[in-house]
Amino acid sequence: MLNKSKVIISGLLAMGVIHTSYAFTSRPYSEVINCAKEGDLICQTEVGIAYREGNGVKQDYVKAKEWFLKSAKRGENNAQYRLGALYYMGWGVKQDYFKASEWFIKSANQGNVYAAHAIASMYYYGRGIERNKTKSKEWFTKSCQGGVSDSCQILKEAF
Repeated sequence: MLNKSKVIISGLLAMGVIHTSYAFTSRPYSEVINCAKEGDLICQTEVGIAYREGNGVKQDYVKAKEWFLKSAKRGENNAQYRLGALYYMGWGVKQDYFKASEWFIKSANQGNVYAAHAIASMYYYGRGIERNKTKSKEWFTKSCQGGVSDSCQILKEAF
């Protein structure tokens, strides 16, 4: 039997919630705010990350959500993934696993392997969406093929 804590922790790891190896930007807030205001999708996502992390600005999950939402609505998959993480964790928003799953699926469908891992975990436990081990395995497989070693490990242990 798969250790539930391991799946949840690896999901949080994949979401960049409890580690930062999936860093999206190293540019300072002062460098990206102007292009974000001009509507650049990547800059908007970077500003959201700055607010989420408190990098160059005071940490503010509500503002992070606002910036992620601007680019997520226009299809930027990293913003969709990070918006899903905010809903999953309840940071700056009311915790909502269903909304988290919607954003993760949008991002994963565009090839974000970390979002694929997150949605696989949600399907595995039925968190926010109906439990479905077949879909869970499909998403873990996509994530594993994309290089997420935690997904590969879960596939070996759970399926």
